[in-house]
Amino acid sequence: MRHERNAGRPEAWQHLSTNRKNESEDFMATKKLDLVGLIMAYESGELEAEKTLELFAELIKSGSAWTLQGSYGRTASELIRQGYISQSGEILKAL
Repeated sequence: MRHERNAGRPEAWQHLSTNRKNESEDFMATKKLDLVGLIMAYESGELEAEKTLELFAELIKSGSAWTLQGSYGRTASELIRQGYISQSGEILKAL
C-alpha cells in the first residue's frame, strides 16, 4: 500500500510540502551556480581574498575540496593548517 504524503492534511495545507521542496531545490541549484561562478572567478584570478575564503569554506563544507583537482585540496589543507578555515569549513579569520 502506498502512503500518501499529504493524507489527512487539510487541502489548503497540501501545497506546502510541495512548495518547500521546490524552494529547496531552487535554492540548491542557485547555490551550485554561485559556487561554479566563484570557481570560475578564482580560476581566472578575479576573486578577492574574502570571496576566496568563502569559496574554500564552502568547498570544505561540501567535501568538494577533496574531489576537485589537486590544487583545491592542497589550498584547502593549507588554509586549514594556517588557521583561516576550520576542518568543518567555518571561516576563523580573514586573509
